Amino acid sequence: MAQDLHIASSTPGRRLRVLSIWHGAVRLLNRQRYDALAASDDLDLTVLAPKRWSAGLPSPLTIEPGTGSDRYQLIAATAWFRCHAAFHIYPSLFTILSRSRPDLIDLYEEPYTLIAWLVLWWRNQFSPGCRVVFTACQNIAKRYPPPFCWMERYVLKSADAAMALNREAIEVFRDKGYDGPFDVVPTGIDPRSLRRVDSSQLRSALGLKGPTVGYLGRLAEEKGVGTLLDAAAMRGECDFQMLIVGDGPEKAALRQRAEQLKIADKIVWAGAVGSDEVPRYLSCMDILVLPSLTRPHWKEQLGRVLIEAMACDVAVVGSNSGAIPDVIGDAGLVFPEGDAAALRAALDRLFYDPSFRLDLVARGRRRAETVFSWPTIASQIRSLWQSAQTRPPLVLRRRV
Repeated sequence: MAQDLHIASSTPGRRLRVLSIWHGAVRLLNRQRYDALAASDDLDLTVLAPKRWSAGLPSPLTIEPGTGSDRYQLIAATAWFRCHAAFHIYPSLFTILSRSRPDLIDLYEEPYTLIAWLVLWWRNQFSPGCRVVFTACQNIAKRYPPPFCWMERYVLKSADAAMALNREAIEVFRDKGYDGPFDVVPTGIDPRSLRRVDSSQLRSALGLKGPTVGYLGRLAEEKGVGTLLDAAAMRGECDFQMLIVGDGPEKAALRQRAEQLKIADKIVWAGAVGSDEVPRYLSCMDILVLPSLTRPHWKEQLGRVLIEAMACDVAVVGSNSGAIPDVIGDAGLVFPEGDAAALRAALDRLFYDPSFRLDLVARGRRRAETVFSWPTIASQIRSLWQSAQTRPPLVLRRRV
């Protein structure tokens, strides 16, 4: 396990010293990002992650051991206010920054967060030659109260480049005044470890015997699983089974809705599963549906499960909420969010036209292995880092 203040050595003038800061790196799966980035020998990469994390999780998570690579160093640091992504800080942050002496800081955090403001303030005060790249996921033009709006404005004025998880985030932050290099860089997958597996035993254990439509994710109102239930109940019959994998606050209400729609006997509720189990459960499905619903303060920022399903040879159907159409591309079907009739028509088309479904499956696998593979994503990230490095130093570019 990595220790606080364990900083990698570097060779000045030869390897780019990069410090990446991301609370999501508490998970080993998320650190595949760094395995791909560190595959090149011209990089001296250090990753800062929290020892423990709570925000958005049902129970606190201790950093998962292992780095997956000996090409980068992992700092597992104590995080304060770890129950809220916007507030969390590392008490040892300035010490880590000073000792690591990064040429570039890869800030995989939103610009309105306290950690983003602290990093840019440190850079502006003590290391103006260091470049900083932030990440934007927020695809709704939210106006934050002080001090978050002040911190966001400071970061947008100071950063050298930015990565967007989706196309709409670029539009949001351009409107807010960010004028530097900006590109869409989604999350990636490792197609070597994420692929279809033999699911016959699991299907038997779950009681799945025929065509199966699935959902995998949180059971929350905005994820739109109710639309999927309504689509299944249309026309007075459901000629396929459904596998619902996940948990959340809407589970009881959804089960009651299934009873009212008289399709409860068609649904298997599998509960939440670990990330290492995702390929097995996806492999039980013929079609995966992501029926997300846009809400005033939320819309789908990516839809990673669509990428995972495509990698596992599962046909995908998604609503038109947020980034879903861009993720699916020409490798699946998109329906208007909340439109159960349109969703049922998409499912019928896939079931009654097997050759069309198999064509989409093949397109999806190619899309997952090319557009969303970690080597491809790492190349995009490094290209954006290069754009940041070619920007004039802060003291010559603007006053902050």
